[in-house]
Amino acid sequence: MPRIARTFSNFWNHFDRHTQREPNMKKTLTILLLALVVGCVPADEPKTCDGAECTTENNVTPQNGPDVKGSFLSGHLGNYYDCPEEGYSKTSSDASRAAPGADFAPCEAADDSCGGPLNCDAAQLTIRLTNGGRAPATLLEVSKIEIYDTDGLSLAVLPVTGLFDISTNAAFDGTLAVGASVDLRVEYRGPANLSELMTADDGTRISSSEAAEIEITVSAENHRDIVIDGGEVFVLPSVVT
Repeated sequence: MPRIARTFSNFWNHFDRHTQREPNMKKTLTILLLALVVGCVPADEPKTCDGAECTTENNVTPQNGPDVKGSFLSGHLGNYYDCPEEGYSKTSSDASRAAPGADFAPCEAADDSCGGPLNCDAAQLTIRLTNGGRAPATLLEVSKIEIYDTDGLSLAVLPVTGLFDISTNAAFDGTLAVGASVDLRVEYRGPANLSELMTADDGTRISSSEAAEIEITVSAENHRDIVIDGGEVFVLPSVVT
């Protein structure tokens, strides 16, 4: 670039000396010269894409990679009335546990008293993912489930315990092909006692709502996080005997 600048400077000095007596010609030639110089300035090189990593300038919408959209179909917070140890509480560990009732022995046909507790249902929700991009999305997973009160106050991040392809009832392998759509069942540990999560440590009630707002975050190896607003979800009603 310095060599080009020196060449241009020398040319301009020579040009200026020889056009002093012809101002109109000088004006015309100056305009043409400037147009030529501007046209010769190299433009920014076009952005090259490296597979799924090619994105627009705001780093939001993929161009040659996957473009996954998510939607909430249905869901509930479960019911852990008869098995509170299986639900999530402020003092519980984030480690995954078996689904409620999984350790109970099967019932004999003539025995009406056997089986697990009546009010012990694992929390579940169903989401749909659709890939409208130009490359498969890989290692998709539900990385976070967070519930809020109706005023937007975060109550808890609930542990995910399973992710299944509803069409096959098998564990989801995390891959979503181009143009494909999949409905997923997400199993997670719902609150053992929703009222407890809505109560401060000093006993003050944070919220009087009987429902929670739920937000699901889906992560992938080659895609930005997908945040799905599930709206209000409720605890399943108890069975009274």
